[in-house]
This record gives sequence, C-alpha cells and structure tokens, in this order.
Amino acid sequence: MAKPENALKLVEYKPFTSTEKEYDMPVGNSRFVDDLWDFNGIENAPHKKGAKLQIKFHQWDTRPALKETVKHYIVSVLLKSKFETAKRMMDGITKFLVFVEEARPEITSFSEMDRSCLREYYLWLLQVRSGRNKDQLLSGQSIKKAAQAIQDLLTVGAVKGWDVPKVSSFVSGVYHELIINNSRIRKETSLSENHVKTETVDGEIADKLFRCLERENELILCKSSILISSQTGLRINEFITLEEGCLVEGVDGEMKLRFLDRKIRKHATYREVPANEIVVKAVMELEKHTRPLRALSGLKVSVKQSPPCVVCRKVGTA
Repeated sequence: MAKPENALKLVEYKPFTSTEKEYDMPVGNSRFVDDLWDFNGIENAPHKKGAKLQIKFHQWDTRPALKETVKHYIVSVLLKSKFETAKRMMDGITKFLVFVEEARPEITSFSEMDRSCLREYYLWLLQVRSGRNKDQLLSGQSIKKAAQAIQDLLTVGAVKGWDVPKVSSFVSGVYHELIINNSRIRKETSLSENHVKTETVDGEIADKLFRCLERENELILCKSSILISSQTGLRINEFITLEEGCLVEGVDGEMKLRFLDRKIRKHATYREVPANEIVVKAVMELEKHTRPLRALSGLKVSVKQSPPCVVCRKVGTA
C-alpha cells in the first residue's frame, strides 16, 4: 500500500474519526464536501482531460449517508492506488446505487446491510441486464469489479469507523461463495487476465525453467525474470525492484505480486498484479537463492527501513 505522502498529491490526507460532525479536506482541485472532484492538472495523464479526470457524486444526492461513505472509500483508494483505479472502483460501486433504487429503496445507509442484503445484491449483479436494449448480462469482469468494490468498502469501513456494519466477517464468505466461486465469472476473468500469460510461456517450458531454477548456478536471475515477467507483464526495471515479501494476499483472497511502478509517474508507487502458481513458485525460489546475497549486505528489515531487494543486495527504494 502506498503511503499517504506518496499518493501523487491527489489527496491531502486527514484522518477520519466517526465522532466528527463535519469532515473535510482537499481532494485534487476540490474538497471532500464537493460533489465533483476534479484532478485536471494534478493527475499525470496528458491524453486525458475534462470529465475523464473527474469523479462525480451527484447521483447519490437522494442518499446522503451512502454518498458520505462512498467518498471515504474513494479517498482510501486514491491513497493506496492511482486515479484510474479510483475511477474504476467508483464505476463499480455505482452499480450498488442502481440496485438500491430498483430492489431495496428503503436502504439509506451501508450500516443497514447484512448477509441477506449482500447476497441479494450479488445475485442481482449476476442476473441484471445491461446494454442499450437491456439484452445482455453484465460481463464477468464488470460483476467482479462491482462486487469487489462493495466488499472492500464494507471491510475497510468496519476498521476505519465509517457508516457500515461494525462486524464485517460475513462479507468475505458471501463474496467468495457467489462471486469468486462462480464458474462463469472464473472463466471470463481468467480469459481476460491470463490471455498474455497462457500464450507466452506454456507449461512444458515453465517446467524446464523450474528445473533449471532448482540447480545452483549464476543464471537464477535470468530464469526467474523470464518466468515472472512472462506471467505478469513486469518490465525488467520493475522486476529488479521486487522486495522480500512481495507476494501478498489480496482482499479477494487471491495472491498478488507487489512491485514499484515508475512507468508514467513522477513519484514511484506500489502496484499489485495477479500472481498465479508459476509466479508464486518463481518468487519463492528467487527469495531462497538470493537470501545469502541479501544477508551479506548486512541490512535488516525494520519498520523504518525498506526490506532488502529480492534480486540484489540493495535496499528497496520505497
């Protein structure tokens, strides 16, 4: 997760306490209380301007309590990810508003949600029709994005004191039961997320590389970089920034690979990409083989110091 000071100056973060009657802070060119957050001139995206660099909350006007919580959620996304991610999650969370207006108009706050309501919403996502003529189901990717957004909002909100159920233990179970384990969603998202992976390095080649990885030799970095880059799309300058502990479990229960992204931004930020079994095994082998190199550096992991880079003796530049 990116630190607040590395959040690309999208948000001047102010900690939230549930006892505050009014909560406000700068967000982009706007303020938290505004219903249009503008990031023109702040977000480094030369190919985008105008409404493409804005997040709007006007559609939530009839449900102010819901809107307040959604704003807190989008701020949390801006602090740990990039603007494009916040924009996508806003699109996903807005589907919940459509559900409320169509199926549960009595809901005025996320705190009113329980297991039954969440199940109803996820089942609604699975059968609702979209398109100009309402003739097609939502894509698996759209369903997963919308479902993950509400799951994340409820889970994070319970910790941060937002207006959500104080106990969110039921959320993950319902999410995995109806979304993660849904065969259609698994098939569609697997095809989209793994299209490059499955065609770049097939199983036989991967097995040969793994056999090579298990032998002590000087080509360990080369072989692991081929496996990891081919499965995740990481560039070599991103691969060499991998740190000890770069494998993390996402909010959806799936493994992610965490790395520093410097492609288009002035400030380096962390990103996470899906990590399949090939990536997990390659990283574990990489950490094992480079452990002596990292030990020789004499650097120790602490909360005030970035962990040693997995692939060299240097300290990560987080």
